[in-house]
Amino acid sequence: MKSKHWLALTILLVAVGVGIRFYRLTQPPLDFHPTRQYRSLLLARTLYLRWRPGPISPEEVAQRAAGFRVALHEPVLFETLVARTYLLLHGECPWVARLYDLAFWLFGALGLWMLARRLGGPAGAAVAVGYWMLLPLAIAASRSFQPDPLMVSLLPWVAYGWFRWVEDGHARWLIWAGLAGLLAGIVKVHAVFFFGGMALGAAWGRRGWKFWREVRWWGVVVGILLLVAGIYLKIRPGQWVSFYVSTWTLRMARYWLTPLPYGGWLDMIVRNLGGGLTLAAAVGGLRSERPAQGFLSGWLLGYLAYGFLVPVQIATHSYYHLPMVPWVALGLALTVRLLTPWVRSWPRGAQAVGAVLMLLAAVYPVGITYWEMRSHDYRAQAAMYAEIGRRLPPREKVVALTEAYGWPLLYHGGVPSVRWPSQDQKRLFDKQGQFAALFRSLVKAQDAAFFVVTDWEELGRQGNLRRYLRQCYPVWVETATYVIFDLRKENAQCAVP
Repeated sequence: MKSKHWLALTILLVAVGVGIRFYRLTQPPLDFHPTRQYRSLLLARTLYLRWRPGPISPEEVAQRAAGFRVALHEPVLFETLVARTYLLLHGECPWVARLYDLAFWLFGALGLWMLARRLGGPAGAAVAVGYWMLLPLAIAASRSFQPDPLMVSLLPWVAYGWFRWVEDGHARWLIWAGLAGLLAGIVKVHAVFFFGGMALGAAWGRRGWKFWREVRWWGVVVGILLLVAGIYLKIRPGQWVSFYVSTWTLRMARYWLTPLPYGGWLDMIVRNLGGGLTLAAAVGGLRSERPAQGFLSGWLLGYLAYGFLVPVQIATHSYYHLPMVPWVALGLALTVRLLTPWVRSWPRGAQAVGAVLMLLAAVYPVGITYWEMRSHDYRAQAAMYAEIGRRLPPREKVVALTEAYGWPLLYHGGVPSVRWPSQDQKRLFDKQGQFAALFRSLVKAQDAAFFVVTDWEELGRQGNLRRYLRQCYPVWVETATYVIFDLRKENAQCAVP
Protein backbone atom coordinates (compact mmCIF):
# COMPACT_ATOMS: atom_id res chain seq x y z
CA MET A 1 0.00 0.00 0.00
CA LYS A 2 1.12 3.53 -0.73
CA SER A 3 1.63 6.13 1.98
CA LYS A 4 -1.59 7.93 1.06
CA HIS A 5 -3.55 4.70 1.50
CA TRP A 6 -2.09 4.17 4.96
CA LEU A 7 -2.95 7.77 5.82
CA ALA A 8 -6.53 7.20 4.64
CA LEU A 9 -6.72 4.06 6.80
CA THR A 10 -5.40 6.02 9.78
CA ILE A 11 -8.07 8.68 9.32
CA LEU A 12 -10.73 5.96 9.06
CA LEU A 13 -9.56 4.35 12.31
CA VAL A 14 -9.60 7.73 14.05
CA ALA A 15 -13.13 8.39 12.76
CA VAL A 16 -14.35 5.04 14.10
CA GLY A 17 -12.73 5.79 17.46
CA VAL A 18 -14.39 9.20 17.61
CA GLY A 19 -17.77 7.73 16.70
CA ILE A 20 -17.79 5.09 19.44
CA ARG A 21 -16.89 7.73 22.02
CA PHE A 22 -20.01 9.71 21.15
CA TYR A 23 -22.27 6.73 21.86
CA ARG A 24 -24.36 7.32 25.00
CA LEU A 25 -22.44 10.49 25.65
CA THR A 26 -24.77 11.70 28.41
CA GLN A 27 -24.81 8.49 30.49
CA PRO A 28 -23.85 8.95 34.17
CA PRO A 29 -20.16 8.09 34.65
CA LEU A 30 -20.78 4.86 36.53
CA ASP A 31 -19.20 2.65 33.87
CA PHE A 32 -15.49 3.18 34.51
CA HIS A 33 -13.95 3.66 37.98
CA PRO A 34 -16.79 5.84 39.28
CA THR A 35 -14.93 6.61 42.51
CA ARG A 36 -12.39 8.67 40.61
CA GLN A 37 -14.88 10.26 38.24
CA TYR A 38 -17.35 11.36 40.91
CA ARG A 39 -14.56 13.02 42.87
CA SER A 40 -13.98 15.23 39.84
CA LEU A 41 -17.71 15.82 39.37
CA LEU A 42 -18.09 16.97 42.96
CA LEU A 43 -15.11 19.32 42.65
CA ALA A 44 -16.39 20.76 39.36
CA ARG A 45 -19.83 21.35 40.89
CA THR A 46 -18.31 23.13 43.88
CA LEU A 47 -16.25 25.41 41.63
CA TYR A 48 -19.26 26.12 39.41
CA LEU A 49 -21.53 27.06 42.33
CA ARG A 50 -18.77 29.20 43.83
CA TRP A 51 -18.30 31.18 40.61
CA ARG A 52 -21.88 31.33 39.36
CA PRO A 53 -23.36 34.81 39.79
CA GLY A 54 -26.75 35.35 41.41
CA PRO A 55 -28.54 33.85 44.41
CA ILE A 56 -27.89 30.33 45.61
CA SER A 57 -30.53 28.03 47.14
CA PRO A 58 -30.06 26.13 50.43
CA GLU A 59 -29.85 22.89 48.45
CA GLU A 60 -27.07 24.36 46.32
CA VAL A 61 -25.24 25.53 49.43
CA ALA A 62 -25.15 21.90 50.58
CA GLN A 63 -24.04 20.78 47.10
CA ARG A 64 -21.25 23.34 47.09
CA ALA A 65 -20.09 22.18 50.52
CA ALA A 66 -19.99 18.56 49.32
CA GLY A 67 -16.92 19.28 47.21
CA PHE A 68 -14.94 20.21 50.31
CA ARG A 69 -15.23 16.58 51.46
CA VAL A 70 -13.03 15.56 48.53
CA ALA A 71 -9.28 15.44 49.09
CA LEU A 72 -7.15 17.19 46.47
CA HIS A 73 -4.69 14.82 44.82
CA GLU A 74 -3.72 17.06 41.86
CA PRO A 75 -4.23 20.66 40.75
CA VAL A 76 -7.87 20.94 39.70
CA LEU A 77 -7.08 21.83 36.07
CA PHE A 78 -9.61 19.56 34.37
CA GLU A 79 -12.29 20.29 36.96
CA THR A 80 -11.73 24.03 36.51
CA LEU A 81 -12.08 23.72 32.74
CA VAL A 82 -15.34 21.80 33.11
CA ALA A 83 -16.69 24.23 35.74
CA ARG A 84 -15.94 27.21 33.47
CA THR A 85 -17.81 25.42 30.70
CA TYR A 86 -20.79 24.96 33.05
CA LEU A 87 -20.83 28.74 33.43
CA LEU A 88 -20.93 29.21 29.66
CA LEU A 89 -23.74 26.65 29.35
CA HIS A 90 -25.67 28.12 32.33
CA GLY A 91 -25.90 24.79 34.11
CA GLU A 92 -24.21 21.51 34.96
CA CYS A 93 -23.57 19.28 31.94
CA PRO A 94 -21.28 16.49 33.16
CA TRP A 95 -20.93 15.05 29.66
CA VAL A 96 -18.81 18.02 28.54
CA ALA A 97 -15.91 16.31 30.34
CA ARG A 98 -16.16 13.52 27.77
CA LEU A 99 -15.88 16.02 24.93
CA TYR A 100 -12.73 17.47 26.45
CA ASP A 101 -11.40 13.96 26.96
CA LEU A 102 -11.95 13.25 23.28
CA ALA A 103 -10.05 16.41 22.34
CA PHE A 104 -7.18 15.41 24.63
CA TRP A 105 -7.08 11.91 23.15
CA LEU A 106 -7.02 13.22 19.58
CA PHE A 107 -4.18 15.55 20.56
CA GLY A 108 -2.31 12.53 21.88
CA ALA A 109 -3.11 10.61 18.67
CA LEU A 110 -1.43 13.34 16.63
CA GLY A 111 1.76 13.17 18.70
CA LEU A 112 1.69 9.38 18.56
CA TRP A 113 1.25 9.39 14.77
CA MET A 114 4.16 11.81 14.32
CA LEU A 115 6.50 9.63 16.37
CA ALA A 116 5.21 6.27 15.11
CA ARG A 117 5.68 7.43 11.52
CA ARG A 118 9.35 8.09 12.22
CA LEU A 119 9.73 4.74 13.95
CA GLY A 120 7.62 2.42 11.81
CA GLY A 121 6.71 4.26 8.62
CA PRO A 122 3.14 4.90 7.39
CA ALA A 123 2.01 1.33 8.09
CA GLY A 124 3.41 1.35 11.61
CA ALA A 125 1.79 4.72 12.29
CA ALA A 126 -1.61 3.41 11.17
CA VAL A 127 -1.33 0.38 13.47
CA ALA A 128 -0.17 2.54 16.40
CA VAL A 129 -3.01 5.04 16.01
CA GLY A 130 -5.53 2.22 15.55
CA TYR A 131 -4.43 0.66 18.83
CA TRP A 132 -4.55 4.07 20.56
CA MET A 133 -8.05 4.87 19.33
CA LEU A 134 -9.76 1.46 19.42
CA LEU A 135 -8.38 -0.39 22.44
CA PRO A 136 -11.36 -0.96 24.82
CA LEU A 137 -9.37 0.39 27.79
CA ALA A 138 -8.51 3.51 25.79
CA ILE A 139 -12.14 4.03 24.76
CA ALA A 140 -13.42 3.73 28.33
CA ALA A 141 -10.63 5.79 29.90
CA SER A 142 -10.86 8.58 27.32
CA ARG A 143 -14.52 9.04 28.28
CA SER A 144 -13.75 9.35 32.00
CA PHE A 145 -13.67 12.54 34.06
CA GLN A 146 -10.25 12.25 35.69
CA PRO A 147 -6.78 13.66 34.99
CA ASP A 148 -5.29 10.44 33.60
CA PRO A 149 -6.47 10.80 29.96
CA LEU A 150 -4.84 14.23 29.65
CA MET A 151 -1.66 13.06 31.35
CA VAL A 152 -1.38 10.04 29.05
CA SER A 153 -2.18 12.14 25.97
CA LEU A 154 0.89 14.25 26.75
CA LEU A 155 3.23 11.26 26.98
CA PRO A 156 3.59 10.78 23.17
CA TRP A 157 4.67 14.42 22.97
CA VAL A 158 7.22 13.86 25.74
CA ALA A 159 8.47 10.80 23.86
CA TYR A 160 8.63 12.73 20.58
CA GLY A 161 10.82 15.39 22.16
CA TRP A 162 13.21 12.85 23.66
CA PHE A 163 13.46 10.84 20.45
CA ARG A 164 14.22 13.91 18.34
CA TRP A 165 16.86 14.97 20.87
CA VAL A 166 18.50 11.55 20.53
CA GLU A 167 18.45 11.98 16.73
CA ASP A 168 20.07 15.41 16.43
CA GLY A 169 20.96 16.60 19.95
CA HIS A 170 19.41 20.04 19.46
CA ALA A 171 18.49 21.92 22.65
CA ARG A 172 15.00 22.72 21.36
CA TRP A 173 14.03 19.07 21.71
CA LEU A 174 15.23 19.03 25.31
CA ILE A 175 13.00 22.04 25.94
CA TRP A 176 10.14 20.33 24.08
CA ALA A 177 10.42 17.17 26.17
CA GLY A 178 10.82 19.19 29.37
CA LEU A 179 7.78 21.40 28.82
CA ALA A 180 5.58 18.46 27.82
CA GLY A 181 6.83 16.52 30.85
CA LEU A 182 6.21 19.50 33.14
CA LEU A 183 2.62 19.85 31.94
CA ALA A 184 2.01 16.10 32.27
CA GLY A 185 3.47 16.15 35.79
CA ILE A 186 1.27 19.08 36.81
CA VAL A 187 -1.80 17.26 35.51
CA LYS A 188 -0.87 14.17 37.53
CA VAL A 189 2.32 13.64 39.49
CA HIS A 190 2.64 10.01 38.40
CA ALA A 191 3.83 11.32 35.02
CA VAL A 192 7.26 11.99 36.53
CA PHE A 193 7.99 8.26 36.51
CA PHE A 194 7.50 8.07 32.76
CA PHE A 195 9.21 11.40 32.08
CA GLY A 196 12.20 10.35 34.16
CA GLY A 197 12.31 6.87 32.65
CA MET A 198 12.17 8.21 29.09
CA ALA A 199 14.82 10.81 29.92
CA LEU A 200 17.16 8.15 31.26
CA GLY A 201 16.56 5.88 28.27
CA ALA A 202 17.01 8.72 25.78
CA ALA A 203 20.31 9.76 27.37
CA TRP A 204 21.53 6.18 27.19
CA GLY A 205 20.36 5.94 23.59
CA ARG A 206 22.40 9.03 22.71
CA ARG A 207 25.57 8.62 24.77
CA GLY A 208 25.51 5.07 26.10
CA TRP A 209 26.86 4.69 29.60
CA LYS A 210 28.48 8.14 29.36
CA PHE A 211 25.05 9.80 29.52
CA TRP A 212 25.92 11.35 32.89
CA ARG A 213 28.16 13.82 31.05
CA GLU A 214 25.15 15.49 29.38
CA VAL A 215 25.00 18.74 31.37
CA ARG A 216 21.98 20.18 29.53
CA TRP A 217 20.14 16.89 30.04
CA TRP A 218 20.75 17.08 33.79
CA GLY A 219 19.52 20.66 33.87
CA VAL A 220 16.24 19.85 32.14
CA VAL A 221 15.49 16.64 34.06
CA VAL A 222 16.36 17.94 37.53
CA GLY A 223 14.68 21.27 36.84
CA ILE A 224 11.40 19.69 35.74
CA LEU A 225 11.32 17.24 38.64
CA LEU A 226 11.95 20.05 41.14
CA LEU A 227 9.24 22.22 39.59
CA VAL A 228 6.66 19.42 39.77
CA ALA A 229 7.66 18.60 43.35
CA GLY A 230 7.36 22.25 44.35
CA ILE A 231 3.89 22.58 42.82
CA TYR A 232 2.60 19.47 44.59
CA LEU A 233 4.15 20.35 47.93
CA LYS A 234 2.36 23.69 47.70
CA ILE A 235 -1.10 22.22 47.05
CA ARG A 236 -0.58 19.11 49.20
CA PRO A 237 1.19 19.47 52.55
CA GLY A 238 4.18 17.28 53.24
CA GLN A 239 2.17 15.44 55.89
CA TRP A 240 -0.29 14.30 53.23
CA VAL A 241 2.53 13.08 50.98
CA SER A 242 4.07 11.11 53.84
CA PHE A 243 0.63 9.68 54.65
CA TYR A 244 0.18 8.53 51.04
CA VAL A 245 3.61 6.89 50.90
CA SER A 246 3.25 5.26 54.33
CA THR A 247 -0.28 3.99 53.57
CA TRP A 248 -0.08 2.89 49.94
CA THR A 249 3.63 2.09 49.54
CA LEU A 250 5.32 1.17 52.81
CA ARG A 251 2.32 -0.45 54.46
CA MET A 252 1.49 -2.41 51.31
CA ALA A 253 5.10 -3.44 50.62
CA ARG A 254 4.47 -6.74 52.39
CA TYR A 255 2.27 -7.79 49.48
CA TRP A 256 5.34 -8.01 47.24
CA LEU A 257 6.34 -11.06 49.30
CA THR A 258 3.17 -12.82 48.12
CA PRO A 259 2.08 -13.84 44.59
CA LEU A 260 -1.05 -11.65 44.73
CA PRO A 261 0.26 -8.37 43.23
CA TYR A 262 2.27 -10.14 40.53
CA GLY A 263 -0.69 -12.20 39.38
CA GLY A 264 -3.00 -9.21 39.49
CA TRP A 265 -0.50 -7.04 37.63
CA LEU A 266 -0.06 -9.61 34.86
CA ASP A 267 -3.82 -10.11 34.63
CA MET A 268 -4.32 -6.35 34.27
CA ILE A 269 -1.81 -6.23 31.41
CA VAL A 270 -3.37 -9.17 29.57
CA ARG A 271 -6.97 -8.03 30.00
CA ASN A 272 -6.48 -4.31 29.40
CA LEU A 273 -3.50 -3.95 27.08
CA GLY A 274 -3.74 -7.30 25.29
CA GLY A 275 -1.17 -9.92 26.24
CA GLY A 276 -0.22 -10.88 22.68
CA LEU A 277 -0.05 -7.28 21.50
CA THR A 278 2.10 -6.26 24.47
CA LEU A 279 4.47 -9.13 23.75
CA ALA A 280 4.64 -8.18 20.06
CA ALA A 281 5.37 -4.57 21.06
CA ALA A 282 8.16 -5.72 23.37
CA VAL A 283 9.73 -7.73 20.53
CA GLY A 284 9.57 -4.70 18.25
CA GLY A 285 11.20 -2.53 20.89
CA LEU A 286 13.99 -5.01 21.59
CA ARG A 287 14.77 -5.46 17.89
CA SER A 288 14.84 -1.72 17.19
CA GLU A 289 17.87 0.54 16.89
CA ARG A 290 19.40 2.03 20.03
CA PRO A 291 17.62 5.44 19.98
CA ALA A 292 14.15 3.87 20.00
CA GLN A 293 15.27 0.99 22.19
CA GLY A 294 16.65 3.45 24.73
CA PHE A 295 13.61 5.62 25.41
CA LEU A 296 11.19 2.67 25.20
CA SER A 297 13.30 0.76 27.74
CA GLY A 298 13.39 3.81 29.98
CA TRP A 299 9.61 4.18 29.64
CA LEU A 300 9.22 0.55 30.73
CA LEU A 301 11.58 1.12 33.65
CA GLY A 302 9.45 4.08 34.77
CA TYR A 303 6.33 1.92 34.56
CA LEU A 304 7.91 -0.76 36.75
CA ALA A 305 9.00 1.81 39.35
CA TYR A 306 5.52 3.32 39.29
CA GLY A 307 3.93 -0.09 39.79
CA PHE A 308 6.14 -0.99 42.75
CA LEU A 309 5.20 2.31 44.41
CA VAL A 310 1.49 1.37 44.40
CA PRO A 311 1.29 -2.44 44.67
CA VAL A 312 -2.44 -2.56 45.36
CA GLN A 313 -3.59 -0.15 42.65
CA ILE A 314 -1.34 -1.62 39.94
CA ALA A 315 -2.94 -5.02 40.52
CA THR A 316 -6.55 -3.82 40.75
CA HIS A 317 -7.05 -0.52 38.86
CA SER A 318 -7.07 -0.70 35.08
CA TYR A 319 -6.39 3.00 34.53
CA TYR A 320 -3.04 2.69 36.31
CA HIS A 321 -1.88 0.86 33.16
CA LEU A 322 -3.10 3.60 30.82
CA PRO A 323 0.42 5.14 30.44
CA MET A 324 1.48 1.91 28.73
CA VAL A 325 -1.04 2.32 25.91
CA PRO A 326 1.24 4.65 23.88
CA TRP A 327 4.23 2.42 24.73
CA VAL A 328 2.51 -0.64 23.27
CA ALA A 329 1.35 1.41 20.28
CA LEU A 330 4.90 2.55 19.49
CA GLY A 331 6.25 -0.95 20.00
CA LEU A 332 3.68 -2.26 17.51
CA ALA A 333 4.81 0.38 15.01
CA LEU A 334 8.35 -0.99 15.30
CA THR A 335 7.08 -4.56 14.93
CA VAL A 336 5.24 -3.59 11.75
CA ARG A 337 8.47 -2.14 10.40
CA LEU A 338 10.23 -5.44 11.09
CA LEU A 339 7.50 -7.44 9.35
CA THR A 340 7.01 -5.15 6.34
CA PRO A 341 9.75 -6.67 4.10
CA TRP A 342 8.42 -10.16 4.78
CA VAL A 343 4.81 -9.15 4.06
CA ARG A 344 5.86 -7.46 0.82
CA SER A 345 7.16 -10.81 -0.40
CA TRP A 346 3.63 -12.25 -0.23
CA PRO A 347 1.45 -12.52 -3.34
CA ARG A 348 -0.95 -9.61 -3.78
CA GLY A 349 -3.93 -11.79 -2.89
CA ALA A 350 -2.35 -12.81 0.41
CA GLN A 351 -1.55 -9.17 1.17
CA ALA A 352 -5.19 -8.24 0.54
CA VAL A 353 -6.39 -11.00 2.86
CA GLY A 354 -3.92 -9.84 5.51
CA ALA A 355 -5.18 -6.25 5.21
CA VAL A 356 -8.80 -7.41 5.64
CA LEU A 357 -7.87 -9.50 8.68
CA MET A 358 -6.03 -6.55 10.20
CA LEU A 359 -9.07 -4.33 9.66
CA LEU A 360 -11.34 -6.95 11.26
CA ALA A 361 -8.93 -7.19 14.20
CA ALA A 362 -9.30 -3.43 14.64
CA VAL A 363 -13.09 -3.45 14.35
CA TYR A 364 -13.66 -6.42 16.70
CA PRO A 365 -12.79 -4.61 19.97
CA VAL A 366 -14.99 -1.70 18.90
CA GLY A 367 -17.89 -4.12 18.50
CA ILE A 368 -17.25 -5.59 21.94
CA THR A 369 -17.10 -2.11 23.46
CA TYR A 370 -20.30 -1.05 21.69
CA TRP A 371 -22.12 -4.16 22.95
CA GLU A 372 -21.01 -3.55 26.53
CA MET A 373 -22.05 0.11 26.38
CA ARG A 374 -25.40 -0.84 24.87
CA SER A 375 -26.00 -3.50 27.54
CA HIS A 376 -25.65 -1.12 30.49
CA ASP A 377 -27.88 1.85 31.17
CA TYR A 378 -26.74 3.66 34.31
CA ARG A 379 -29.51 6.24 34.41
CA ALA A 380 -31.63 4.03 36.68
CA GLN A 381 -28.76 3.70 39.15
CA ALA A 382 -28.26 7.46 39.25
CA ALA A 383 -32.01 7.88 39.79
CA MET A 384 -31.81 5.41 42.69
CA TYR A 385 -29.24 7.57 44.48
CA ALA A 386 -31.43 10.63 43.95
CA GLU A 387 -34.45 8.75 45.35
CA ILE A 388 -32.50 7.78 48.47
CA GLY A 389 -31.72 11.45 49.00
CA ARG A 390 -35.43 12.28 48.86
CA ARG A 391 -36.39 9.45 51.24
CA LEU A 392 -33.93 10.34 54.00
CA PRO A 393 -34.70 13.15 56.47
CA PRO A 394 -32.34 16.12 56.02
CA ARG A 395 -29.27 16.64 58.19
CA GLU A 396 -29.29 13.13 59.66
CA LYS A 397 -26.02 11.22 59.91
CA VAL A 398 -25.77 8.23 57.59
CA VAL A 399 -23.54 5.17 57.36
CA ALA A 400 -23.58 3.48 53.95
CA LEU A 401 -22.49 0.24 52.39
CA THR A 402 -22.53 1.57 48.87
CA GLU A 403 -20.55 1.77 45.67
CA ALA A 404 -17.61 4.06 44.86
CA TYR A 405 -16.89 5.28 48.41
CA GLY A 406 -20.33 6.92 48.57
CA TRP A 407 -19.48 9.64 46.03
CA PRO A 408 -22.37 8.85 43.61
CA LEU A 409 -24.79 8.88 46.57
CA LEU A 410 -23.43 12.28 47.57
CA TYR A 411 -23.49 13.69 44.02
CA HIS A 412 -26.94 12.49 42.91
CA GLY A 413 -28.69 12.23 46.27
CA GLY A 414 -26.98 14.92 48.29
CA VAL A 415 -26.35 12.39 51.07
CA PRO A 416 -22.97 12.65 52.84
CA SER A 417 -22.18 9.34 54.49
CA VAL A 418 -19.64 7.48 56.55
CA ARG A 419 -18.48 4.55 54.43
CA TRP A 420 -18.77 1.03 55.77
CA PRO A 421 -15.71 -0.89 54.43
CA SER A 422 -15.96 -3.79 52.02
CA GLN A 423 -14.48 -7.19 52.79
CA ASP A 424 -11.53 -6.47 50.50
CA GLN A 425 -10.82 -3.21 52.31
CA LYS A 426 -11.02 -4.94 55.68
CA ARG A 427 -8.52 -7.52 54.46
CA LEU A 428 -6.26 -4.83 53.03
CA PHE A 429 -6.13 -2.81 56.25
CA ASP A 430 -6.20 -5.76 58.67
CA LYS A 431 -9.75 -5.12 59.89
CA GLN A 432 -11.09 -8.65 59.45
CA GLY A 433 -12.88 -10.14 62.43
CA GLN A 434 -13.39 -6.71 63.99
CA PHE A 435 -17.11 -6.25 63.36
CA ALA A 436 -17.89 -5.04 66.89
CA ALA A 437 -15.10 -2.45 66.89
CA LEU A 438 -16.07 -1.22 63.43
CA PHE A 439 -19.73 -0.89 64.37
CA ARG A 440 -18.86 1.07 67.49
CA SER A 441 -16.50 3.45 65.66
CA LEU A 442 -18.54 3.97 62.49
CA VAL A 443 -22.11 3.81 63.82
CA LYS A 444 -22.30 4.25 67.59
CA ALA A 445 -19.56 6.85 67.98
CA GLN A 446 -20.86 8.83 64.99
CA ASP A 447 -24.41 8.78 66.42
CA ALA A 448 -25.65 7.73 62.97
CA ALA A 449 -29.41 7.72 62.39
CA PHE A 450 -29.62 5.58 59.24
CA PHE A 451 -27.73 2.77 57.56
CA VAL A 452 -28.07 2.71 53.75
CA VAL A 453 -27.27 -0.38 51.69
CA THR A 454 -27.12 -0.29 47.90
CA ASP A 455 -24.34 -2.86 47.41
CA TRP A 456 -26.27 -6.10 47.86
CA GLU A 457 -23.38 -8.31 46.77
CA GLU A 458 -21.12 -6.86 49.43
CA LEU A 459 -23.84 -7.17 52.08
CA GLY A 460 -24.09 -10.86 51.19
CA ARG A 461 -20.37 -11.25 51.89
CA GLN A 462 -20.67 -9.68 55.35
CA GLY A 463 -22.87 -12.07 57.28
CA ASN A 464 -22.34 -10.43 60.70
CA LEU A 465 -23.46 -7.05 59.42
CA ARG A 466 -26.44 -8.44 57.52
CA ARG A 467 -27.73 -10.44 60.50
CA TYR A 468 -27.19 -7.64 63.00
CA LEU A 469 -29.00 -5.03 60.90
CA ARG A 470 -31.94 -7.34 60.15
CA GLN A 471 -32.34 -8.48 63.75
CA CYS A 472 -31.76 -5.22 65.58
CA TYR A 473 -33.12 -2.35 63.47
CA PRO A 474 -36.41 -1.68 61.68
CA VAL A 475 -36.42 -1.06 57.95
CA TRP A 476 -37.14 2.55 57.04
CA VAL A 477 -37.46 1.91 53.30
CA GLU A 478 -36.74 -1.20 51.24
CA THR A 479 -36.91 -1.63 47.47
CA ALA A 480 -35.40 -4.04 44.98
CA THR A 481 -32.29 -1.86 44.69
CA TYR A 482 -31.66 -0.47 48.19
CA VAL A 483 -32.61 -0.74 51.85
CA ILE A 484 -32.45 1.88 54.62
CA PHE A 485 -32.33 0.81 58.27
CA ASP A 486 -33.47 3.17 61.03
CA LEU A 487 -30.68 3.15 63.61
CA ARG A 488 -32.65 5.36 65.99
CA LYS A 489 -34.92 2.47 67.02
CA GLU A 490 -32.69 -0.37 68.18
CA ASN A 491 -34.29 -3.61 69.35
CA ALA A 492 -33.88 -3.66 73.14
CA GLN A 493 -33.03 -7.38 73.09
CA CYS A 494 -30.00 -6.88 70.82
CA ALA A 495 -26.56 -6.89 72.37
CA VAL A 496 -24.63 -3.74 71.61
CA PRO A 497 -21.51 -4.71 69.60
